[in-house]
Amino acid sequence: MKTLKLNKTKLTPEVVCDAESGLISMEGRSLPENAREVYQPFFHWIDEYIKNAQDTTVLSIHMEYVNSSSNRYIHTALKKFEALVDQGMEVIVKWHYDEGDEDTLDLGIDYKEFLNLEFELIEK
Repeated sequence: MKTLKLNKTKLTPEVVCDAESGLISMEGRSLPENAREVYQPFFHWIDEYIKNAQDTTVLSIHMEYVNSSSNRYIHTALKKFEALVDQGMEVIVKWHYDEGDEDTLDLGIDYKEFLNLEFELIEK
């Protein structure tokens, strides 16, 4: 699976994944009733990507809001990328947050502290 695109809705983020470039983006809000169902295609894509990943993978994430169940799934998705770091590859997370949005900034800081991934916290 080379590419994946999940369309943005009022309750779910847009997710765009490109295996050839190693670029992954996630943007929007995540508060679906069934986060597992929403994130399952993304998990499947990650599992396939890890088998033949680029030397550098960049995740650009700009979330306006993440509910608690989505938080668990996003954390799990990011954790999957640690396998690439363990193989000597580079994974960069560009965590975007809006000026004054302390909740999203704090979430990015938490991920940065608990994951073995390179994080850039970027204020917009």
